[in-house]
Amino acid sequence: MGKWWKFGRGGGSKDGEEGQAPAPTPEPTPPPAAPEAPAPAPAGEKKPGLLGRLFGRGRKKEAPAEATPPEAAAPPTPPPAPPAPPAPPSQGPSGGSEEGGDSEGAGGEEGEEEKEERVFPSSVTASVDGSWVISDSVWHGLIAGTLSGEDAKAFILHCEKGREHKAIELLAAAYDKDDMGFARYLDTKQSSWGSIDY
Repeated sequence: MGKWWKFGRGGGSKDGEEGQAPAPTPEPTPPPAAPEAPAPAPAGEKKPGLLGRLFGRGRKKEAPAEATPPEAAAPPTPPPAPPAPPAPPSQGPSGGSEEGGDSEGAGGEEGEEEKEERVFPSSVTASVDGSWVISDSVWHGLIAGTLSGEDAKAFILHCEKGREHKAIELLAAAYDKDDMGFARYLDTKQSSWGSIDY
């Protein structure tokens, strides 16, 4: 090997010393291994294009197949239906003693349903004859009037439940619709009357 001269310091060293030998050149690194070739696409599938590979747009991954085939997967069973309510006892025109008892029980139930579903007339015309105490005077005569709506319903219920004095107050208000003072000054506790017709 020849001498190594340090450049930039003149032709050589003054005392004739040899320079340091240069570092050995590094060995070239082996080229990286070629990327593995992608597995061949199954027949019928399209390979991604050049732009797709450049921009990283790959195919959408298919959803993994279910472990069990759809035929084997059974749909969930619906919850059992609640038991149907028992049918009401049949109402026959004639029957034995047991059927008679059933029909009586059914009749009681029907009576309750009738009370709940009872429909009252929209208006009632009623009249009653009596001796009416008005303030300090007594008047004998017939009062009559037509009640409608809630007054008609209340009048019927008062008559049915024996509260005739309340029914008379409603009838007197209908009779004295011009407010002549009959209904205001009528004393039902001191008055007397016959049967109420409606």
